[in-house]
Amino acid sequence: MATKKNTDILLGTLISKKKEFGKKAEEAPIETPEVRPSTENGCKAGEARTTVILNKELVKKVKYIALAEGSSIKDKVTEGLTTIVKQWENLNGEIPIK
Repeated sequence: MATKKNTDILLGTLISKKKEFGKKAEEAPIETPEVRPSTENGCKAGEARTTVILNKELVKKVKYIALAEGSSIKDKVTEGLTTIVKQWENLNGEIPIK
């Protein structure tokens, strides 16, 4: 149950917020959120989202391996792609990334 003190705090907060909304545009700074490409929305820093179409049996096997090893499909895909990139770069040199 709310106490009078809690109610006063809540009302005080709401009233101060109301005052902020009433400010003129030049008085209230506008905070814009960081704009990230759609491939990065919901991802950790340094990660990007992509979609691939794979053979169903291959996906099931990768899920099985990930579960058996206590990791995720994402971890297994990253591991596999990292191996491919390292092999390619060993033969052809480092891939320049901008």
